[in-house]
Amino acid sequence: MNGYELCFMPGYSPDLNPDELLNQDTKQAMRQKRPRDQSQMMANARAHLRRRQNQLKIVRNFFEEEHVRYAAAVG
Repeated sequence: MNGYELCFMPGYSPDLNPDELLNQDTKQAMRQKRPRDQSQMMANARAHLRRRQNQLKIVRNFFEEEHVRYAAAVG
């Protein structure tokens, strides 16, 4: 095998999905900036996600969580 491990997952398992950690992070950031309207809310969310793209250490830390470690690239 080439360093890959097959993990069988339940059909719906948000607690095992690393994307949910980013969703929680984004929601937390959005609570700190109250938008005036929907377009400002979308702009705030995009700005937060763009910042995260350049903060690789923070994104990498999402994969350090015990329940999503299986999804981290090894090697």
